[in-house]
Amino acid sequence: MRKACRRKVRPINPDPVGWVLKGLLPLVQVEDDGANVLVRTKLKNHAALDAICLGDGTRGHVDMLIGAANMSCALVALFNRGSDYVDELRLFQDSVFALAQRGATTNKFVFTGPEMNAINFGMQVHDAQLDITTVGELEAAIHHVKNIQRTGNSRRIIKKEPSHANT
Repeated sequence: MRKACRRKVRPINPDPVGWVLKGLLPLVQVEDDGANVLVRTKLKNHAALDAICLGDGTRGHVDMLIGAANMSCALVALFNRGSDYVDELRLFQDSVFALAQRGATTNKFVFTGPEMNAINFGMQVHDAQLDITTVGELEAAIHHVKNIQRTGNSRRIIKKEPSHANT
């Protein structure tokens, strides 16, 4: 029997120069299927925020807000985009985390007053960050967030209970 090969097959980029040039473009100039990517992203984020404000929020909407909060903090950590608002972005993350924890068991996601203010301000900062971010910076920030999640350094909304199989 033959040993399995350790070589990993990696995809080859057919246009590396085009990939680099696209990474240098501001997110404002990128279009996909005739629609601006930045506008589409902002619409999704604000639709999730509006759904939760109206009381119709689902886990998907909360996940969108979590992604926006994580992306904002990653853009600050990697590129100093919005570094003047570090405390407000931390409050944004904490508010979304508290919202997700409260609704994890009941599937009812409702803001408190201070949380709504923090999340509204955090979304304004996130929108401003996206306005000045390039495609390459956004890809690096996404990679940074995924790396933090993969390594287990992120906060868990629902804590795993220890199993008592031996008792």
